[in-house]
Amino acid sequence: MLRSLFKVLSLITGAAIGFVVSYSAVTVRVAAMSPVGLGLGKSSDPFFRTYTEMVRLGEAEAVIHSCANKANIASQQAMSRSESGVITELRTDAKSAGLTPPLDLVAAIVELRSSLRDPKLSGPDQERDIRNLVRQSGWPDDSEAAFKMVLTRLDGACQ
Repeated sequence: MLRSLFKVLSLITGAAIGFVVSYSAVTVRVAAMSPVGLGLGKSSDPFFRTYTEMVRLGEAEAVIHSCANKANIASQQAMSRSESGVITELRTDAKSAGLTPPLDLVAAIVELRSSLRDPKLSGPDQERDIRNLVRQSGWPDDSEAAFKMVLTRLDGACQ
C-alpha cells in the first residue's frame, strides 16, 4: 500500500514539475516574441520584423492618444522618440521585405506633434520637412495648415 502511494505521489509530482517547466518555457518564448513585449525575439524575416514594428508603432500611437496620458508631457515625448526609432527601423525592414507602408505620413505626424508640443523646435527647416513628407505620402491637401488642423483635432479629442 505504501509503495503504491509513493508511486502515485511521484507521478503527480513529476507531472506538476513538467507542467510548470513547460508553462514557463512557453511563457518566456511568447513574451520574447511579442511585438509589445521585450523585443528579445528578433526574427531574420524582414516581413515579420515589419509586422512587429507596425504593431509597436500602433501601441505607441495608442499611448499617445490615451486620454489619461494627455497631462504627462514627458511620457508623450518618450513615445514620440520611440515612434521615431520604430519609423527608422520600419523603413529598413519594409524596404527589405518589398513593402511600402505610409511611413512618410507617420513621420510627418511625429514631426508636427513635436513642433506643436515645443514651439522652440519649430523652424523653417522643420516646416519644409513636414511639407515634403506630407507631399510624398500622397496627402490630398499638401498644405501644412490642413494637416495641422486634422492632427490637432485627432490629438484634442479628449479635451
